[in-house]
Parts: sequence; structure tokens; C-alpha cells
Amino acid sequence: MVHEISIAAALVDAAIRTAEEEKPRKISKIHIEIGELTGLNPDQLRHIFKTTTKNTVIADAELVINTIKPAIECEECGYEGEVNLVEDFHFNAPQITCPTCKSTDVTITAGNECKLYRITIQKPK
Repeated sequence: MVHEISIAAALVDAAIRTAEEEKPRKISKIHIEIGELTGLNPDQLRHIFKTTTKNTVIADAELVINTIKPAIECEECGYEGEVNLVEDFHFNAPQITCPTCKSTDVTITAGNECKLYRITIQKPK
């Protein structure tokens, strides 16, 4: 949960800065992408976000989370695509292998990102 707290705090700071710059408009949604390899828990992140935005200019904003599946490029066979992780990944660091040739000589191309990519601002009525 420590990671979720620091990520939520950074999101809240960025959204509040944006809300203050865009006065008198209201922020309705904050869109983020988090990769499955980050170990971040989307439910915990939503809860912390909601808790930390109380009594702020973004209190009613919805946190929209897009989860990114892990993907690799295999140096051995050239496979490019998604990989599956074991269920207990959160408790153990996974060893990512190519699903085609089982090589561990892979480059992670997706799944370890965490980024704020869109803030939706409501137009004044």
C-alpha cells in the first residue's frame, strides 16, 4: 500500500494544479495507466485517491485506471507480444519467459508503466 499512497499523492497534486490553472472549470475524470508489473493495486489506489481528494477542488473527480498487460520482445526467437504472469506475482518477483521458446533473454516493452495521461475538464454550463 505504500506505493499506492505515493502514486495517489502525485496524482492528486497534478490534478489540483490543473484544476487551479483551468478555473472555473471542474475536473470530472483523471485517467491513468498502470502496468501489471508495477505491483500497484487499482482498488487500493482508487480508495486512497478518493480519501485524499476530500475537501479539495477535485473531490468529485473519478479516477479511471487502464491496466496494461505485460509484453516482451524475445532476443532468442523474436517473439513480440503479451505474456502471462502467475497468480502469486504480487508476493514473488516473476521470472518472465518467452511463451514461445521459454528463454529469459527478453526485453519488457509494456506492463511496467505508471502514468497520468488525461485529465477531463467539464465545460462550464
